[in-house]
Amino acid sequence: MDYRIIGRAAHRAFLHRQWRLGSAAATGGLATLLIGLLAWSLCPAALPARLEALLRQDRSVRWSIAIADLDGRSLFRYRAAEALIPASNQKLLTTIAALNRLGPDARLQTRLWLQPSRQTLIVEGAGDPSFDRAGINALAATVPSDRYNQLIGLDDPASSYWPAAWSGLDRLQGYGAPLNRLIFLENAHQLTLQPRSLGQPLGVLWEDPLDRQRWQVRNRSRTVSSQAAEFINLDRDPQRPILTVAGQLRAGSESEAVAIAATQPGQRFLEALQIRLGTAGSSISTVSLQTNWPSGDRILLTTVESPPLRELIRTTNEDSQNLYAEALLRWIGRSGQPDPVRDRRAADQAELGRALQAIGISTTGLVVDDGSGLSRRNRVSAQTLLEALLWQVQQPTNQALRDSLPIAGSSGTLRRRFANSPLRGRVQAKTGFLTGAAGLSGFIDLPNYGPIAFSILANQPNATSLTSRIDRLVNAIAPLTRCDR
Repeated sequence: MDYRIIGRAAHRAFLHRQWRLGSAAATGGLATLLIGLLAWSLCPAALPARLEALLRQDRSVRWSIAIADLDGRSLFRYRAAEALIPASNQKLLTTIAALNRLGPDARLQTRLWLQPSRQTLIVEGAGDPSFDRAGINALAATVPSDRYNQLIGLDDPASSYWPAAWSGLDRLQGYGAPLNRLIFLENAHQLTLQPRSLGQPLGVLWEDPLDRQRWQVRNRSRTVSSQAAEFINLDRDPQRPILTVAGQLRAGSESEAVAIAATQPGQRFLEALQIRLGTAGSSISTVSLQTNWPSGDRILLTTVESPPLRELIRTTNEDSQNLYAEALLRWIGRSGQPDPVRDRRAADQAELGRALQAIGISTTGLVVDDGSGLSRRNRVSAQTLLEALLWQVQQPTNQALRDSLPIAGSSGTLRRRFANSPLRGRVQAKTGFLTGAAGLSGFIDLPNYGPIAFSILANQPNATSLTSRIDRLVNAIAPLTRCDR
């Protein structure tokens, strides 16, 4: 049978007309209603033609697409084995590997040690991306009030902070914060820009009071009328704490939250701890970072644990938080190849591939350059992502992954997508976007078919509209119906 697809609005209007016919025509109305319902349906055999027709409209785009039932039966494939730049869909591989290598209840531990013979405090970081002021307070609470000669932080060398492929611009922005062992406040300086009276510069409010004292702001922004365009540009000195704020927001509009990366994250961590210890009655003569343990015996004062992994991956996927993804990749790497290693980043990248191979996921064409997808050197196929999703569905850790994914029209990076679609609340997937690359991979609970898994990757140099094209394909799947029932 040839099924015709009608728009959702037209379908609602059709149902409304049937209701207006009244009970006198109930039998005929029911028959017509059933015909209308069948019109908004699509048998699996017709799905490939439907999607291929849409793909022909975008011949300049390189696609990699794989769609299947949760039992693995293929519904559609289009260059599924072609490895493309995945953008933040890379986070799916990182979080799935972390869940099954480390377990959903695993926690990162930050430890504070005392060397009594040297009156030295040592912080042993683990790269906890959630470590905040509460963590600093918890460390300081166990330190006896005294005069200490030194506070040492065990940290990674600055050469390992970023993947080589991350651009200089990425490394200055909050989304490109550096990865190290001693993370504090997501290794970013958070600030809020507030519109003021017409013509005035925007207000600049720092989240961390220390930042307000430390940073010099060159404010070249302004508050504009309600008809003017809004934009914000941040520029910072790569060596000194000087921030230039440019751009404009409308008078009466909402404030804008922005962030810039911390270029000396370990030092920032130690300074925060030193200040907190000072308010508790302790003094410290010198503060320093080291990559290796100092000689001598030591006593463990306290351990501060991160939230469980299931919560860390929720921030990673729902908010597409790059630092969290990089921290998970480092955690995976150290679980297989503990320090010291010659090249920490190369070891982490290789370990992710091994973790995926260990659970039977195809790594053909896979190139891992980071854990977040910000690097343009990453390469992943839709087939690899689909295999990972289908494998995860069968695991006891599956709910932890599902809870981490954004929901269409509701949460995370999908909260503004599919808002007026029949798939609102039914798509649960990881988003991804870079200029020239986009992706969406996850699950759809189709009303007339049931749950399916899918991965759609799209690459086109310099393109900025790939997300809307992906959404068009996903919406085209919505009428899928089990016609064999």
